[in-house]
Amino acid sequence: MGRAGLAILVAAGAMLLALGLAACGGGGDSSTGSSTETSAQEPAKESSGNGSTAKTKGKGKQNGGEGKSSGKGGGSSGSDKPIPHHDSGGGSAQYRVKGGDNSVQNYGEEAGTSERDQASAAVHSYLDARANQDWAKACTYLAAPVKEQLESLAEKAEQFKGKGCAPILEALASQANRKLLREEAAQASVGSLRVESERAFVIFRGVGNTTYTIPMVDENGQWLLGSIAPTPLS
Repeated sequence: MGRAGLAILVAAGAMLLALGLAACGGGGDSSTGSSTETSAQEPAKESSGNGSTAKTKGKGKQNGGEGKSSGKGGGSSGSDKPIPHHDSGGGSAQYRVKGGDNSVQNYGEEAGTSERDQASAAVHSYLDARANQDWAKACTYLAAPVKEQLESLAEKAEQFKGKGCAPILEALASQANRKLLREEAAQASVGSLRVESERAFVIFRGVGNTTYTIPMVDENGQWLLGSIAPTPLS
């Protein structure tokens, strides 16, 4: 990969990160230094409850229910071992900050356990694939608008034109520490899914007990990621 091409991709990725955080109402950088979000992800509505009032759209229940070890593994490359997971559940109230910006924590309504499990399975599988550098598998968990944005980035670097999602995602993550990516994947503990129609936010705790969020998009009854990296809420 030429330095000029990589520089263009990194700069464009940083721009998308800034735009994504502005839409999210959040702040700070993600641990991988790049994020892409769909423009429709803007948490504005506030709901009052922690109850599981969100409608489940026929999504199948996955392993990894509340307070149980899920053992969900991403795409393993070579000798990489599956990454075990444990999701805390409990809803978004645990992440609310008194006097803080709780727009994500109050977005839409709290999803039921089954729907949250399906979304968390997608997040875990994506983080695992990213940690294992299985970029093709990681791309399967990204929503169509995110892939389109990645392919749009590719048009700015000749060597990536027409090559699809995987090589672009790899280039944007090329400076990330693989050990840290694996720690992030292992420590992610999902506690909440806030849903409004076809959009949602997964909220989880990760490395250093930091609270993160990642937008989700419902495509044909399946939750897929609306960003290539989580955004810290705290």
